[in-house]
Amino acid sequence: MKKIVLSVFAMMSVLTTMASEFTTAGDGKTYTFATLAEASDAVSAEGNVFTVNDDITIAPSDVLTLNGGEQVKMANGVCITIQGSANLNGNGASMFTRTDSEAEPKGFRVEGQLSASNVVFEYMAIQQVSSE
Repeated sequence: MKKIVLSVFAMMSVLTTMASEFTTAGDGKTYTFATLAEASDAVSAEGNVFTVNDDITIAPSDVLTLNGGEQVKMANGVCITIQGSANLNGNGASMFTRTDSEAEPKGFRVEGQLSASNVVFEYMAIQQVSSE
């Protein structure tokens, strides 16, 4: 009986972990934080403020675009991985920050291409991973 209960808890833990991240389809689509909020529970939106609650991966051939004047708040331990490309060059100043003073987001892991201007990153790392 103990083995069955432990197995059920282990399976629930795996399913919870699998459900806690979102990966784009890799079909050449361009995503904004608004479209990510529509496509997944990993992002919530309130006007131009987006909260990233779970890890997000932008798949190869997909693009993440930031519109100007947006604020993106990242929860504790959250990472946005860019395997495709990210164009974070909005017309107005934008900011990536943490959700609250206790949160320590992992930040950005860039395996593909990143272009960023007129954007502030605070309380998080940006890690460029070379394919060479």
